[in-house]
Amino acid sequence: MDDEVIVGGRNRYWYGQQTDEEILGPLQEPPTFPEDIAVVRDRERKIIGKISVPRVMTIRRPAISRLIAQDEVRRQKQLTATYTFSWEKPVFDIPFEQRRLRFLNALFIAATKCGGRPEMSGREAREIRINIHQTGVAVST
Repeated sequence: MDDEVIVGGRNRYWYGQQTDEEILGPLQEPPTFPEDIAVVRDRERKIIGKISVPRVMTIRRPAISRLIAQDEVRRQKQLTATYTFSWEKPVFDIPFEQRRLRFLNALFIAATKCGGRPEMSGREAREIRINIHQTGVAVST
C-alpha cells in the first residue's frame, strides 16, 4: 500500500496547516502484522518459482509481443520504402535490445505470478512500470 510521510507540513504539495503540538506530539505505535516478513517472503518465492532469462523466448508476455510486432511493421516498411529515416528503423534488432526484452519478459512473468500488472510505454519501451496491488514500481533498464 502507498504510504505518505509529511514532515513539517509546509511544502508545495501539501496545503494544510498543522500546529506545533500536532507536529511535535507523541508518535503513533508502529504497525504490527500477523505474519513475519520472512514467512511472507518464502511464500512469495514458492509462488514465483525459479525465473531465468532464456536465450530464446518461448513464452511471451503480451506487452513484449506487441513490441516485437511493432518492430516487424517497421522492418517491413523499411524494405518497401524508397528512403528510410534512422528513427524509423527497427528498435529491437541489436543484441543488447534483444537481451533487454528477454530480461523484461522474465521479469513480467515473475510479476504476474504474484499479482503484478506490467505496463510499458514509449517507442523503445523505456518507460516501464509494474503495478502490484495498489503500488506502482518504476523499472529502469
